[in-house]
Amino acid sequence: MTPGPGVTKNPGKSAAMGKERDHVYSHSFSSANSTLLEHFGRKEMSERAREMLRSAATIEFLESPSRISLGQPIKVRLRVSNTGAGHKLPTGFPEGREVWVDFKVVDSDGREVYRLGAIRDGHTEKGTKSFKAILGNSKGEVVDINVWEADRLLSDTRILPDGHAYVEYAFTVGGVVRGPLLIRADLYYWPSPQHVVDELLGKGAMKVDIVRMGSVSKEIPLTSASSTGRGR
Repeated sequence: MTPGPGVTKNPGKSAAMGKERDHVYSHSFSSANSTLLEHFGRKEMSERAREMLRSAATIEFLESPSRISLGQPIKVRLRVSNTGAGHKLPTGFPEGREVWVDFKVVDSDGREVYRLGAIRDGHTEKGTKSFKAILGNSKGEVVDINVWEADRLLSDTRILPDGHAYVEYAFTVGGVVRGPLLIRADLYYWPSPQHVVDELLGKGAMKVDIVRMGSVSKEIPLTSASSTGRGR
């Protein structure tokens, strides 16, 4: 019950008539739904929610190449750890909340040569490395709007408290690419996909606030391909 992420000392009084204490514990709770707080103009509280989300998880490289060669298979492995949520990451209503990795490789000219984890039409794109629970109906179909039809859990990739999950990416780099390459993985959260909010409230009624919980990146040299003259 700390006053905020990373706050370990909070001297003062817990009540107006109380005695001075070395540390006063907080009995207020920050939600993770910065979208609603932002929508209703509660700027300070929405930023507090973002701070809490940024303190809840970490992302790190476990395996990545020291160099990249054009046309050669590349593998990158990362670990996402639930370091501060105190419950499954994410928690709450499973038809909405999602944590995911947006992984991209960009060359020195800013060209995107590989990406997985972008938002397409209000969804995270197919194949995205996501952490969430997915509900289903009696036919085994995904349910994300008519939740009263859900009678089963199709999958659950949420990360347990103090737990972690591994994600891997396998790809090749081709075409006209200028090195070095920047590999970046951003860990994002939203309380509900934009398409769900658009369906329930109408398109444009509320913009979902996407919070970057963490990020990791590294620059990797690109090996020259003398046979093609591409890559520097």
